[in-house]
Amino acid sequence: MEHEGSFVHDAEVLVIHEPVETAFSLHTRIVSQYFAPSNPI
Repeated sequence: MEHEGSFVHDAEVLVIHEPVETAFSLHTRIVSQYFAPSNPI
């Protein structure tokens, strides 16, 4: 995913490179879908 300008993460942003468990089940499901091999993104 590309971002305009420079991207700097801070304490409020976690950059992930694989599915992870999140605090919210919906977020966990969306992250899993994003990293699924069949994802067209």
